[in-house]
Amino acid sequence: MNNTFSLDRVYGEMSCYSLMQVDFKQRCRLSKKIINCKHITHFFDYFRLMYCNMNVQTKTKEIGIVCIFIMIAIVLMLTLVHILSKYFGAVLKIMSVKLHMNEYVAGATLLSFGNAIPDLAVNLMPVREEAPLFTISISNALAVILLSGGMVCFLRPFKINGHFAMRDLLFLMLACEVLTYIVITGKRTTQIEAIVLILLYIFYFVVIIVDLKLTRLTIKSLKKQINELQKNTSTPYRTRLIHEKQLQLLKLEKDNILLIHSQTVTAELYNMQRRAASNFKMKDQSKEMYSTSRIKPSTHVLNIEETRNILHNPSNPRNLFLCTEFWETLVPIDLQDWKIAGWCKRLYLILTSPIVLFCTIFIPIIDYQQPKHGWSKLLNCIQIIITPILLITLTEALFTMNMRDWHVTLCIKNASWSMFLTVPVAIIMLFQTRTDQPPRYHLLFLTLTAVTSLLIVTTCAIELEVLCCIIGLVLNLTENFVASSVRSSAAAIADLIMNAEVAIQGYERMAFAAVLAGPLFSITVCIGIPCYFNKFAQLKGSSYWIYGRHGTNSYIFFMLMIFTTMLWTLTFNFSARRSAGIFSFIMFILFILYAALAEWDFVHDLSYDRIFEPQ
Repeated sequence: MNNTFSLDRVYGEMSCYSLMQVDFKQRCRLSKKIINCKHITHFFDYFRLMYCNMNVQTKTKEIGIVCIFIMIAIVLMLTLVHILSKYFGAVLKIMSVKLHMNEYVAGATLLSFGNAIPDLAVNLMPVREEAPLFTISISNALAVILLSGGMVCFLRPFKINGHFAMRDLLFLMLACEVLTYIVITGKRTTQIEAIVLILLYIFYFVVIIVDLKLTRLTIKSLKKQINELQKNTSTPYRTRLIHEKQLQLLKLEKDNILLIHSQTVTAELYNMQRRAASNFKMKDQSKEMYSTSRIKPSTHVLNIEETRNILHNPSNPRNLFLCTEFWETLVPIDLQDWKIAGWCKRLYLILTSPIVLFCTIFIPIIDYQQPKHGWSKLLNCIQIIITPILLITLTEALFTMNMRDWHVTLCIKNASWSMFLTVPVAIIMLFQTRTDQPPRYHLLFLTLTAVTSLLIVTTCAIELEVLCCIIGLVLNLTENFVASSVRSSAAAIADLIMNAEVAIQGYERMAFAAVLAGPLFSITVCIGIPCYFNKFAQLKGSSYWIYGRHGTNSYIFFMLMIFTTMLWTLTFNFSARRSAGIFSFIMFILFILYAALAEWDFVHDLSYDRIFEPQ
């Protein structure tokens, strides 16, 4: 039988990592021919940009371009941080209140879902069709729990609900073991196994809801018992029993409902109070020598109607300060922050001002903590028109991926049809609403804010993933090392900032719940859905590249993290302390250090060497 040699077949089987092994003069042609290189693209084809358009011919110029890519990656991370902290965080708090959730349930569902949805979108992209998903997900979960959880404990020491913490840690261990069993036992993954992973998270979600319902039934039962006891004759036993039940009721009610706080407590204020606490601590050294300072920023329950009507006066004209308010809203630098900031903070405000301006123009803000709940009449009317155009344009570009040279072309032809609906709505709202008070239907902007935030965050996350692959490839790092260290750290930064911001505002229980529930979503749903739809994951031998070379490293460190977290929570009687946060940071540094030493062959990684059976 004659075998016909085909270059197209060779290009189809080549990996884009082989591009770095050829001469610079050949890289432009190969970047266009190798099929795998087209998978490591999103809105921009960085290989074609580097080796064709920029005509990179030397290693020095190549490193210079990589430095530019690193700066772009930093900009994308700053965009993620800004959108998640300012827009998506406010949306989650409002949704939690409207759905009558407590802090733990809100963190374990809404906040964790918001943090993990970019990972799910990235896993469905071509860039991860044959990526080590096990290593990526377990390493990302490890990074989120150690970095984000450690930061929450360091910033806001608080009392952990032991029942919820142990439940989530045990579910994490179960999910990791189920995933490991699925990947290791067979030479490929099946759709049934993918469904099992998804069902595991659904079971966890049901347990959360049942826990919440049982807690509220217990509260009702305790109130009824207290009322009945108070009707009885007064005795020492009755008094003691009422006191015990009231303490139990107070503890349950504290974790039963989420209340929006009236002020955002800044990190600077918290640090000042910590320093003040240390001064008092010196005066009573015998009492406080070995205890953690418990001084916390004071927070009060927010009066939603008060912040809504704080500037309202019926005698004011409907369009009072219409244009002035519009221009003040568009200013990308907060003048109050600018006045009290040092030179470093001012430099940061200047560098991030383009990101802030873009988000201000396109993303409506709804925040109960702000005057008028963030309402700006003219800007919100304009956003009714331009935000749907942005949403439709980006969505169309994501699905069509119509590349022209080195970038995706954005077409607003189809998106412009939305103006037939949005322009009349904007005109009606312009004539009907006031500048000094948001309308009653202002809450409808919540959907627009949530969808826009998620779409932009997902787009930035996918682009960041592609850039991490490019940077690792150019620096001759293996895909498994990039997956276990660079990708996991980059993905965890957004979660870290979001959860730290939520914790500083006084919702540390919500943040800690998201720290544990977000990785569970990543391990189950974010792997189950891609494995169900990815045909490459169902081929024989796929389990090897899904597990990855550093899979065992990630697994062992992940299990160590679970056991040590259980240990310090029990040792500290479920009190999150700053020492626990420092311990988490040190453990993550050890994980990265070991992965780096294994990558450079200073130590052997914890996995078995692959053995090829003779044919």
